[in-house]
Amino acid sequence: MSNIEQIRFRTKVCFIASQGVLKTPESTLKLNLSEQYILSYLIENHSTPVTKDDLLKVGWPDRIVTEASLFQVIRALRVKLNEKTKGKRAIKQ
Repeated sequence: MSNIEQIRFRTKVCFIASQGVLKTPESTLKLNLSEQYILSYLIENHSTPVTKDDLLKVGWPDRIVTEASLFQVIRALRVKLNEKTKGKRAIKQ
């Protein structure tokens, strides 16, 4: 996991890495390990493009999974980050 303590997104969602949660004004959402690993990696590498293979290795370090698993995690993170509009995505393709 990363050295990140807390990150606040434009959507007013706060990622607390040490707890593996996303906090909104209304709720606290627990992330699964793959979501935590991938979100932390994307934050740490925010200024650098990352590949699908990088994310697959980070999200499932001891397993081989298909791209479908990665797409599910990215979609789940977008929902949990309260992304509403395509132009202002917290996670870009």
